[in-house]
Amino acid sequence: MALAFDKNSRPFLDIKIAESTPFRVLFDSGSDKLLALSYLTYSELNKKREAKALYKGKGSVSSGLFGAGKEGEELRILLNQLEIGPGILDSIVTNVSENKNKNAIGMPVGKFGIITLDYLHKHFYFHPYQSRQVVTNGNFYGFDSQLVNDDYIASVVYEGSNAEKAGLKRGDIILQINEYKVDEFKDICQLFFGNYFTGESLNLTVKDKDNNIKTVKIAKE
Repeated sequence: MALAFDKNSRPFLDIKIAESTPFRVLFDSGSDKLLALSYLTYSELNKKREAKALYKGKGSVSSGLFGAGKEGEELRILLNQLEIGPGILDSIVTNVSENKNKNAIGMPVGKFGIITLDYLHKHFYFHPYQSRQVVTNGNFYGFDSQLVNDDYIASVVYEGSNAEKAGLKRGDIILQINEYKVDEFKDICQLFFGNYFTGESLNLTVKDKDNNIKTVKIAKE
């Protein structure tokens, strides 16, 4: 697949979702997300019934140098098929943010095949381990979380989700995840890269806007 570069030498390539016209994505080697879609791209795919929203909510799931991203509509969506060169990946679930305008694939693509970037000849090679593979998506409990002003909060609670049904509210401060106390984590990396969201359910101890502390049990979706 041909590579194109912007003025900052970032690599872009064309991929396909289902029967859609190929569209351009950034290959973001620093991203831990398999696929990121802009709100505009999702809207176009949704009209063609090539993507659908599984959950909707309000808030923010992104963070940057200056803190949490701008709040807006957040979607958790299902794409039936992603085509990267000779490889097809099925059943991808990803997040779409109203205020995000980037289409990108990240390093998790490497779980499904060998990636080679030939900068000299401007070519992207993807050698899939199998011609068609099903993506195993991570555990999801009906909410997203992020660090805001030194507090680890539920930044999005999706409508109709198990988290909402359990009583979790957007803005609740997460104090404990099962037996792990958030304030005892030695650094922020331990919080974000630790695998704490596992199992068929989570017990979250949270503090609400009125400083009331409660524990909610949330079943996996």
